[in-house]
Amino acid sequence: MSKSWFTSLFLSAGIIVDQMMKGSLAQITNSEYSEQQAPRFFLSLKLTEYSLLDSVPLLSNLVISILYFLCIVWVGKLYVTAFRKNQMGPLVGMVILLTGLLCNFFDRSVAGHAFSCFLLKMNLIYLSFSIADIYIPVGIVTYIYFTYFKRVKS
Repeated sequence: MSKSWFTSLFLSAGIIVDQMMKGSLAQITNSEYSEQQAPRFFLSLKLTEYSLLDSVPLLSNLVISILYFLCIVWVGKLYVTAFRKNQMGPLVGMVILLTGLLCNFFDRSVAGHAFSCFLLKMNLIYLSFSIADIYIPVGIVTYIYFTYFKRVKS
């Protein structure tokens, strides 16, 4: 399988899985989550809206969308570099990271906010994330591992 086919398939599959999960949960639930119903170590599968700056939603959406776009451009540049150098390990990391960035960028562009379908509540700490949010750190760790740690060993 060529690198471009791998990239296309992984990006498409990753985005489809993320959007199908969010769409399914939106139909099952009414997109509202009551924090009072969540016990201490509860992992919720209800869809919630997530925004960093609730007081100025338009500004926060614009700023975060611009940051996502810049990250996508930067990751795209790293992807092209890894593609040209035929480095499959860093390429996999960039594709996973790009998938997460694109999923969140699509959510912000279409709905105006990112959706999270997992809410992990521990005492006063609420961790809200989605499949796309999982792709991002996995992609970063994969890229760093194959770029820096594999280079030292070889």
